[in-house]
Amino acid sequence: MYSEKLPKNIEQKFSQNLNKIFGKKIPKKIVVGVSGGIDSMALLFLLKNTLKSEIFAVTIDHKLRNNSSSEARFVADFLKKHKINHSILESYLTKKPSSNIEAEAREVRYNLLVNFCLDKKINHLFIAHHQNDLAENFLIRLFRGSGIDGLAALDYISDFEGIKLTRPLLNFEKNELEQYLKINNIPHIHDESNDDEKYLRNKIRQFLNTMDDSKLINQRIALASKSILVSKKLIEEEMLKNACNIMEFFNLGYFLLNIDKFKLLHEEKALRYLAWILMEVSGNDYKPRLEKLTNFYSWIINDQNHKAYSFYGCITEKYNSNKIIIYREKSKIDEKNNIVWDNRFLIKNKLSKNFSITTISNSELNNLIKTKKIKLDKNIFKKILYTLPILRKNNEIISIPYLNFKLEQSEIKKLEIKFKLRTPLQKIFEKDLK
Repeated sequence: MYSEKLPKNIEQKFSQNLNKIFGKKIPKKIVVGVSGGIDSMALLFLLKNTLKSEIFAVTIDHKLRNNSSSEARFVADFLKKHKINHSILESYLTKKPSSNIEAEAREVRYNLLVNFCLDKKINHLFIAHHQNDLAENFLIRLFRGSGIDGLAALDYISDFEGIKLTRPLLNFEKNELEQYLKINNIPHIHDESNDDEKYLRNKIRQFLNTMDDSKLINQRIALASKSILVSKKLIEEEMLKNACNIMEFFNLGYFLLNIDKFKLLHEEKALRYLAWILMEVSGNDYKPRLEKLTNFYSWIINDQNHKAYSFYGCITEKYNSNKIIIYREKSKIDEKNNIVWDNRFLIKNKLSKNFSITTISNSELNNLIKTKKIKLDKNIFKKILYTLPILRKNNEIISIPYLNFKLEQSEIKKLEIKFKLRTPLQKIFEKDLK
């Protein structure tokens, strides 16, 4: 009798989650990441059965396993029968990473999914994280020595590269999703790599599953991580009230830090501010390791000269008598992605094949200053210019957006470049990007 009512109850529970997340403002178009596993297939069909939104399902073929392409094709064929828009995106990894395979694959997967959303001008990307994931993530990060930020639960909706990551399954258990597929005759793919205990996540999953009261333990860990998330948000709100007194943000992607005021902060607050700044400047979605971040903090506090210090893809050095500047390290810039360039600048509108977005060299800039009479703003730290995106046509520089230098108007009109804030600092500095 329970199994007969389960689909309706799950769909009702799912609808309630969507109402809590969106209220009456349900997005008209959404993208769903679909691997073909239990979680993502359940998410996709729950969305299909409860929403009127136009759905775009996307499968990433990493080609890291022999049968990954055939599995992606299986998903495509099944979704075609159900008249669901579906795309297969191939990973740009040219070879299997020698280490941190899961992290590398996750980064590629999210980059491809976000780029798909940006290309389609869709703001919401749905991901199938569920309650068991919260417990696993908590233990993984606990073992790795994470603090409150790492132990905090995933949120139902969060910002990532200008896209709203939406996770409506966070209060669902895995077995609920599996039962939903079973009753609705929806097939799923079993990824054999999920059984390989050389990965920490799989070890933790097996550990939790072998406990007699695994269901209750999963619930309690998930509840603890959600409680930490609430505390994290309260701390962030309090810190943002004082952030503008400590730092300045500039839309060229750098920060100035007031050393005198920074030294007065409690170390815990100071480390949090530094982590946010480093994430913004480097384009990294994750905070630095605590030990290295603490060493960086000590250098800022104790060094008298503040000569150039390289850390976390950023350069930090003295700006004037009471401020230091933190800007992007040019050698660390990643130019592969022309939609979110270097994971920092959002590039709107596609360019034709002959165009590319890169950086400018010292000699090129000096030559343009001499031949094109470009004038530099005296307030701009010159080293910053070497870290900014410029537009080339057949390798010739035709635009330096932040210097208002343009040679070819027709293509430039199509181009919009904007620095993308990603941390809680977005709430107070977004106005500076307009």
